[in-house]
Amino acid sequence: MGCSLFGFVAAVLVFFGARLVAVGAEEFKVGGEDGWREPDKKDFYNLWAGKIRFRVGDSIYFVYHDDSVLAVDKAGYYHCNATRPYATFTDGNTTFSLDRPGLFYFSSGHRHHCEHGQRLIVDVLHSSPSSSPPLSAPTSSSTTASALGTVAALVAAVVAVVMAAVH
Repeated sequence: MGCSLFGFVAAVLVFFGARLVAVGAEEFKVGGEDGWREPDKKDFYNLWAGKIRFRVGDSIYFVYHDDSVLAVDKAGYYHCNATRPYATFTDGNTTFSLDRPGLFYFSSGHRHHCEHGQRLIVDVLHSSPSSSPPLSAPTSSSTTASALGTVAALVAAVVAVVMAAVH
């Protein structure tokens, strides 16, 4: 009975541990309260991004007016070249999924805005439960808090069952 109970407990912990990692995905508003606009300082967006540890599964969202968001390559970013973007967004509220590790490059579709700093590099790390937490406080989410509470309650229940079976 001990081995099968142990296997059951291990399976439950693996299942809910995987769910906990999935719940950990974050969504970040580009530029914080300022949103996506021509910034006052050229390095504004990269300073903003440098304070966050983006992970695979996270997403970023752009809020903007009378502008656009371009997903570009490295050359497009550094030269503010909007002639061959990977994607163009003009809806004013764009969410972009960070679906792989590595660098993502974004710029405004207005060359003048890009040249004045409305561009962004996002460095996405591998998603890993052993990785260090974000450098900035994540946005609060009652759904995340509720899910974490549920996982904690289930783990406590499994531990109680195991303790009762052992004694």
